[in-house]
Amino acid sequence: MMTILILFALETVLIYSKNARLTYYFFEDKVTEQNKGAKSILYHAIENIIVKRNLADKLFDTATIILEPGLEIKGFQFSIKFINNYSQLYNWIGKLVERAKKMV
Repeated sequence: MMTILILFALETVLIYSKNARLTYYFFEDKVTEQNKGAKSILYHAIENIIVKRNLADKLFDTATIILEPGLEIKGFQFSIKFINNYSQLYNWIGKLVERAKKMV
């Protein structure tokens, strides 16, 4: 049992440290993740905004915000991981999406 707890703690720290290096840039029309490569999603393409919290998120009081595009882009999800003020960011992204859809 102790081995499982140690392995879980080690895995949690490794995942957190890997994702803590991710940088997100919010532009007027899109959000971009900058890591080794760049990945973006346009606000007007976002259909669903989902907040998920796993055990590691509960330990660190963070969450993952998932931005799902409409059916025209199947299988693509844009995740913003380990967000501290996730409720504020969730509301802010919702307003950006709403504004972008009015402009299209």
